[in-house]
Amino acid sequence: VIIGDAGDVSTNIDEDFILKNSLEYLSQVFKQHPDLYFKCWNNIKQNNDQAKFEKLSNLALLSKIDENQVFEHTTSPSERIRYIATFVTIRIFMYRMKTNHDFDIDIVLNRLRDVYHPIRVVVVREIFSFYEKFGTLVIDKLLLALHDSKDEVRVEVLRTLRRLYNKYKMEIGFVDIIKRLASDGISSSTRSEAADFLYDVFSAEDKEDDLFGVLVNCHPNKIKNVIMKIKKEKKDIYEVYHFLYNKSGMEIFRNIEIRKKGLDAYLDHVIDRISRSEQCCRKGNCHLHVLSTYRHTNLEKIYTLLSIVKDSRADIEIILKVLERIKNDVYVNSTYTTQILDKLYEYGQIYRLNYFSLLKRLETDYQPYVNEIVKRIEHEDLIKYFNVEPFNNAGVIYKALWHINSDQYDKVKTLVFSDRNDDNFDELTELIFFLRSKIDDLSKSTNAEDVQDMKDAFEFIYMQSITYLSTKIDQFKRDDNFYYNLTKFICNGNFKDKAGVIFRSAKHYRSLMVKCKDLGLLIELFTHFLGYEKGIRTKYLEKMTKTFKLRLKNYPSTEIFLILRGFQNEGASMDNFIPLIDMLSLDECIILENTAVGRFKEKLKEKCVERSNAEK
Repeated sequence: VIIGDAGDVSTNIDEDFILKNSLEYLSQVFKQHPDLYFKCWNNIKQNNDQAKFEKLSNLALLSKIDENQVFEHTTSPSERIRYIATFVTIRIFMYRMKTNHDFDIDIVLNRLRDVYHPIRVVVVREIFSFYEKFGTLVIDKLLLALHDSKDEVRVEVLRTLRRLYNKYKMEIGFVDIIKRLASDGISSSTRSEAADFLYDVFSAEDKEDDLFGVLVNCHPNKIKNVIMKIKKEKKDIYEVYHFLYNKSGMEIFRNIEIRKKGLDAYLDHVIDRISRSEQCCRKGNCHLHVLSTYRHTNLEKIYTLLSIVKDSRADIEIILKVLERIKNDVYVNSTYTTQILDKLYEYGQIYRLNYFSLLKRLETDYQPYVNEIVKRIEHEDLIKYFNVEPFNNAGVIYKALWHINSDQYDKVKTLVFSDRNDDNFDELTELIFFLRSKIDDLSKSTNAEDVQDMKDAFEFIYMQSITYLSTKIDQFKRDDNFYYNLTKFICNGNFKDKAGVIFRSAKHYRSLMVKCKDLGLLIELFTHFLGYEKGIRTKYLEKMTKTFKLRLKNYPSTEIFLILRGFQNEGASMDNFIPLIDMLSLDECIILENTAVGRFKEKLKEKCVERSNAEK
């Protein structure tokens, strides 16, 4: 049916116009009104109308459209128009290839650089059809597209390459690239698609070891097929699990479903083997590793398992992983929960971290039991989980966090650090950075008054931490980032500028001078303090200098002279350095006096005269 003349068609035609008219008439309409063609495509794509889609993409129709108009639209400013034009161009080229006509494939391939990633996806998917004509050009473009920033594009590339391999059985010279994507791909979908592709390749080439290497990321159906194949050879399902664990690793079991009945039977099998001291292989605990990837509900069997592995630290640690995966309601509804916890307690402190975590999870439902058992434990890490007394200086910070968490800010100011030799400095520095981050967050709060008490508490424990650690500065690596921040703090008063916490304490410097074992570092820190600090009280300056001189008794004065000369050349105020003049030689005093000014020059001149008279 032809409705009217093609030249008289309204530009506002409804898309149903497509279904009501013949291809012959439509070709006349769209040849004279190419923009209508794109308008219809736009509506069809939005409404996902398959019948209209098929008719509009019919090759007979496309062969009669003004192709140059279509090609021009592939670079339209509109993303949707570019998408439609690219798809239509691909269909036109398919028709030309079918009818042995030439075409410029670069019009399509150039769209692989389009900023709108759905266009890149459609090009990757459709250039499959051009492989027979262009061969390696298609492969090269697909391999380049594997580096696309969008996951959807990379996945589509892998699917297209896989389709090409399965249809044409072409030689794969880029297996290593796909292997890297299968193991290190940015997303799970990329890894899975790459693994499925390699599965086809390695299955066809009968490369068993390579196949098991990628199986962990394959679709569960492929893993199921492999299990069925192995089971025909090994019969026993537990041997199959053991084989897969050793070939593909523990992660593969995250894609293998074992239901409750099967898990209970598996536990019985493992309990029986361990009871008979029968090892699966030289490793001995492969089955336990497999079991640790699943959530169990039978605590009675777990308790039995725990009871018979008491002599194996490695096995107990694996069982702890099993226990960590069990849901709380399983513990609450079991009579074996406290028996398991008691058994773990018997096994000693080497398992305590996991044990503390488990106790914390069950604290609400087993409050009396947990309270009682916590009283019996003496371990420095316990404070991370429970509000107990600290065993070390890291514990002091944890204690402060407990007080802050319960809004007991005044109690934070009762905490003190003690001089200990068994401190874990890595843990302390990590905690200090955490405190600083909390202070930063609170400083940005829109309700400053509401959080002021909390901020004060964080700043107090932060300052106490820094003050304590700065007395241990010579125990840090010189190239460590924390060391850099700590020296900056000691010299300038700021541990980190954005924290906004200022430290001023001459008393602290005296403590540092007594405890710092590295005299070179002591000279560096103290002279920087004198060079940048203003308004130091005279009595503190005298006490600090006295301590400094005692520590550097019989130490060559050259290093101090060079530092003072450096500050003098920078034009720094030298008044704070006057107490150090006594430590210099006559020649050093003369050199400094030549360029000195003010009180520092007068004191140097006095010292030069005094030294000269003494030498006569």
